[in-house]
Amino acid sequence: MSVALSDVGLALRCPRHLSYDLSEDLETLVDRVSRLAEEVIDASGVYRLDILGVGLGVPGSVDPNRRVNVRSILTGWQDVAFADVFERKLGLPVIVEHNATAMAVAEALHGAGRDAESILYLLLGKGIGAGFAQTGAGARCGAVEIGHIVVEPGGRPCLCGGQGCLERFFSEEPLRKMSGEKGDDHSQMIDAAMQSPDWSATYAYLLQALSTTVTLMAPERIVLGGFLNAAPDRFVASLKRDLAPRVMPQQRERLRIERSSLSEPVGVQGAATIALEEFFYNGASTARSGRLQAMKRA
Repeated sequence: MSVALSDVGLALRCPRHLSYDLSEDLETLVDRVSRLAEEVIDASGVYRLDILGVGLGVPGSVDPNRRVNVRSILTGWQDVAFADVFERKLGLPVIVEHNATAMAVAEALHGAGRDAESILYLLLGKGIGAGFAQTGAGARCGAVEIGHIVVEPGGRPCLCGGQGCLERFFSEEPLRKMSGEKGDDHSQMIDAAMQSPDWSATYAYLLQALSTTVTLMAPERIVLGGFLNAAPDRFVASLKRDLAPRVMPQQRERLRIERSSLSEPVGVQGAATIALEEFFYNGASTARSGRLQAMKRA
């Protein structure tokens, strides 16, 4: 978990980090994150009233009002009203977004997707997920559950309740097992996995799920994030070579694959972008003022 203060140009100040176990009590985690946010504010020297609001990237789906983490398969969280909780603790308005979606929006507006009308942000970590962001007319964004596309019917049981999902083959745990636990960093992990006899089948599953997603959503750009941003050059070259023949010719002509161009922590860049869009660029100051007054009365 990373926390930082951003200006309107997405420059980050006073970043702080903490690690937590997925079995950690949620209330304890919220308290720890809140204290970390207070440390950031205090260290920045910025007056609290000059802070527009808070963006929070979460694993899993969120409600249409972007206030509740509806369900996170990875953590087991369900219907957690994070916006309400952090607004009470921090006294600032909060907006919640699916983490990969927030990163996709950041890449679309400030990073590798600035010259594309749509991007798919592919995020590899404990699991594998994606976010979609479209700019211009009819702009939209949303989570893409690529990790739960079934690539081996009847295969390994998945946390989502299905069987044979991509995530059971292509995410940190199975890749580490495939690599023989070699390498402390993620580029070494993927490089070692690529040398495993099981790599060919695993890579084929990734191509199957990714080509299906591209065919259905037609992004102009695929941005590789998380552990994939540190993947060896030969992995990226293989993906560029092997994905193209699997998608429609009209998609193939304009599709590009790139690494994330945003500086770390990219998750904070995504959360900050969502907050800036809500509280600054989209003219939500009136709603913000009303919510602040309501919080003060409470």
